[in-house]
Amino acid sequence: MAEVGINAETMLAGLQDIRLPANAPGGLLAEILVVVGFGLALALIAGELLTVVFPTRQQTPSMAARLATLAHLSDDDRALALLHLIRTEKPEAMPQFRPALYQRGAGPGIAVLEAVLLAEDAQHA
Repeated sequence: MAEVGINAETMLAGLQDIRLPANAPGGLLAEILVVVGFGLALALIAGELLTVVFPTRQQTPSMAARLATLAHLSDDDRALALLHLIRTEKPEAMPQFRPALYQRGAGPGIAVLEAVLLAEDAQHA
């Protein structure tokens, strides 16, 4: 470390704002752009931190809306998609369909599968 003590003028000069020299290229405009850039960077960092601290919840669509998205599928694909929905959303209803799943052409109808999925929505309405 320096053996010479810091005088008051040096200390006060060190506490002054960090600014561009008056004769720097760009002058006041450059200084304003730097401040705006730092402000935007801080806002971006603060926004990212807020999304980590307060995550947003995505609303799941209603079962009727989910079933409407399957309407464009063929009957076999639609029945398979409905069975997957039943397995994830209403696993307690799955055992009644298991015997028919392993017989050719004896699978449950689409109307039955949709009725099982919509039964809970009808009870809450």
